[in-house]
Amino acid sequence: MEPVLLDCDAAKMGMAARCAELWRAALFCYLSDVKVAAKGYRHADREALNDLMGNRRLLKHLCLMADADPDVVAGAMLFSTKK
Repeated sequence: MEPVLLDCDAAKMGMAARCAELWRAALFCYLSDVKVAAKGYRHADREALNDLMGNRRLLKHLCLMADADPDVVAGAMLFSTKK
């Protein structure tokens, strides 16, 4: 008979993967907000752009939760907004 812990471990790993997916989705929303604000639309929420160009407090938190490097993500975002 298999220990019950194996089932719990698998469930925890599944939950962790779903949580990481959620935080990655939040990062994509952040990037979308940055792109819209960078284009200069009047209705754009500039919070993400201001954060990216400033201390990156929000980005660092999102990256921590998504297990991503904030410097790498910021560099990719800055590159992608130039296109």
